[in-house]
Amino acid sequence: MNQSLKQKVEKFAKADQEKRRKWIKDPKKENFKSVLAQDKKSIDFVKSVLKEYGWPKYKTVGKRASDKFWLLVQHADTNINLQKKALKLLEKEVNCNQASRKNLIYLIDRVLINEKKKQIYGTQFLIKNGKIHLHPVKNARKLNNLRKEMGLEKIETTKIKIEKKYKSLMKKNKIAT
Repeated sequence: MNQSLKQKVEKFAKADQEKRRKWIKDPKKENFKSVLAQDKKSIDFVKSVLKEYGWPKYKTVGKRASDKFWLLVQHADTNINLQKKALKLLEKEVNCNQASRKNLIYLIDRVLINEKKKQIYGTQFLIKNGKIHLHPVKNARKLNNLRKEMGLEKIETTKIKIEKKYKSLMKKNKIAT
């Protein structure tokens, strides 16, 4: 176990979540700028980790820190090439049971929507005109069956949870979640 790497990942993830919680609670422009500044720091950190270690495996940092590292990658929307590189490394570790399949599913969809393509699993939403909208999906008719196969809840249940969580931001025009 690499305790130093684990602690760094946890520190960055804690800062990520603190900035986002503050912005969600109080969606002022300066709070959003704080989120973007933290994302920039996190992107630099993610790059260095991927270069030195590859994807942080369960056996290297533990499940919790590996999941938190995914969160940093998920929020690296300004660097899609980094997300794509991380996606390949994450997929390899999922296949070796050293990373989360659920995180892989979310990152696959995130990369697709960042490439302006339809998502597969329906994990990505946006707020537009004060309402939560699912980013377009490849096969809407079979979405809930696919989600069930992947261990995800029904899309309707997820949407209700997201509406509750992002209620204060729903006055904004367009925000990816």
